[in-house]
Amino acid sequence: MSNPLTKRGAGHRWAALLLVLAITACGHSPDVTLNPQPAPIEYVPVQRPFTGATLAVDADTQGARWQREHRADWLQPITGQPQARWLNSFQDLAEVPDYVASARRQGAVPVLVAYFIPNRGCSGFQEGAPYSDYDRSPPRPDSYAAWISQLVHDLGRTRSVVILEPDAVPADCFDDDRAAAIRAAVGALVAARHYVYIDAGHPNWIRSGPMAERLILSGVSDAEGVSLNVSNRYDTPSVARFGEELSDLIGGRDYVVDTGRNGFTDATAEPAAVANDWCNRPDQALGRQAVGSADPDLYPHMAAGIWIKPPGESDGNKVVFPQQDCHGETAPPGLFSPRQAQQLIMNDQSQPASVRERVRAIVAPQRR
Repeated sequence: MSNPLTKRGAGHRWAALLLVLAITACGHSPDVTLNPQPAPIEYVPVQRPFTGATLAVDADTQGARWQREHRADWLQPITGQPQARWLNSFQDLAEVPDYVASARRQGAVPVLVAYFIPNRGCSGFQEGAPYSDYDRSPPRPDSYAAWISQLVHDLGRTRSVVILEPDAVPADCFDDDRAAAIRAAVGALVAARHYVYIDAGHPNWIRSGPMAERLILSGVSDAEGVSLNVSNRYDTPSVARFGEELSDLIGGRDYVVDTGRNGFTDATAEPAAVANDWCNRPDQALGRQAVGSADPDLYPHMAAGIWIKPPGESDGNKVVFPQQDCHGETAPPGLFSPRQAQQLIMNDQSQPASVRERVRAIVAPQRR
């Protein structure tokens, strides 16, 4: 995922987005009629789909398949928990009907990640392997809209949570065209009665004021809220503080926090040198996953802490990111790494000591 770029600064109030145009005193004609302020933004009511909900457990994650193939029941602390289903291509959409049908059988809410925005890596479609299969030559203008339309069709009538385009709004290449594409996607999904959370990065990327402006351009007024910390390891309190600051600027929208790898908590935001160490960092542990807020009094707009990036999947390796320290990981980005899964379970202090010691004794092969 993208590197942190800037430290979080003080939040800008929503009023900054609705400033009245200055009127020059000199030479002002009393006959001129001025519009006193822009029209206020109308926000749809927040529906809170996580309240009292059970989240779907996906039996077809990479980790679950590896567990069955290797009879690795030690992976159950990961594979037995709800995780989001990522959609990176048209081919991935073919599996959506089976996934939502499984969620219905569980009486659970499915959580999916739409991750297919054109020029996703801001590289001008030149990222290369392993991204070339879905960041190839610039797509037709209607290709993303067609992909979203197919997603809506494949979800059918199963009301789902959709995390929309991790990194796309805070990315350097965000522009009006990208905002319009995301806004249209929000509209299509919400019209089909799904719950959309637009990704808004993390506390050390873009300050809340500029982030709010981008989100408003991207249609957050029609969405349920935003997602934060996707594929990152920032502790829940620091992310939630940023989430509350951001919520105050976007009409009281809710937010969800990716807690899949943030089990090592710290009361302060990470220094830039540590935050830039994003590729398979060793100091990671499974984080707490729960619907509702970690502290309703302090974080009233936190809808849930959920595992969005499936724990155990690699951030990358030296082949893909030769300038980045990936801590000896061999698995390409997005592929399951039993080595990382073992690390996450061992470091999770909420696991019984017997479970952690058993996992510690296992020699988990690297994914090559």
